[in-house]
Amino acid sequence: MRYKWWLSADIQKQLHLTSEQVRKIDEIYDATLPARRARRRELDALDRQLDALLVRGAAEDTDAEALITRVEDAHARRNVARTMMLYKMRKVLTVEQRRWFDGRSQTYGRR
Repeated sequence: MRYKWWLSADIQKQLHLTSEQVRKIDEIYDATLPARRARRRELDALDRQLDALLVRGAAEDTDAEALITRVEDAHARRNVARTMMLYKMRKVLTVEQRRWFDGRSQTYGRR
């Protein structure tokens, strides 16, 4: 997530976010942060291994495929964690607020 958009006074005003909504969204973000950071570190480490493998080009195809699978699985786990966070945040919003959020979800963390 690029920044805590829900803490922006302009966005709070534009969306008519209540202090309770801001608190709940912040709690969701904070509660999911350690796991999301762990997923990021895992992915970075696997990406470094894959980069090294590609530079060397000396691995057996089965070993390369196993590492590539681990990298892609790590990507998927990271994406699931981020999307679950966004899903939980979205549930805090009203229908009107969700329309705004859905139109900007890519900007705020969803690819």
